[in-house]
Amino acid sequence: MMIPENRAWSGFTLLEMILVLFVVSVIMLVPSMKIPNMERALTDIFFFEEFERLIQVTQESAVFSGQACRIVMKKGSNEILFDYVLSTGGKRHSYIEIPETIKAQTDTFVTFLGETGTLSKVTKFKFLVVKSNKTVVYQFYLGSGKFVKKEN
Repeated sequence: MMIPENRAWSGFTLLEMILVLFVVSVIMLVPSMKIPNMERALTDIFFFEEFERLIQVTQESAVFSGQACRIVMKKGSNEILFDYVLSTGGKRHSYIEIPETIKAQTDTFVTFLGETGTLSKVTKFKFLVVKSNKTVVYQFYLGSGKFVKKEN
């Protein structure tokens, strides 16, 4: 079988290839521009999850050890102190660092009473998420020691 000599060859031109590469590059770069914002948002989310976990650990420690345990936060500080008792009986002082994107708005001192894990006074932790100008408040109930997280 013979190939006709006047057959036109078709394919991509150099201009078409450059255009396709440009479009693909833009599609790949757009998500990478949002990564720093997503990283900051995840840092904030992880901070609040760790904060809630340490509240629970501190309260449970007060119940099981029979000793009072406390949480201390100072306005403008970059860390929160958690004092609780380990299962071995030793005291533990844990600090959680507050990210730069979050600001502590209140001086708060919470003591969970031994054996019951209840609070002696109503109190709250208030944070400001700087980037979104959102306020996050942890309001503790008197008696039960449970808390409610409110965001506005």
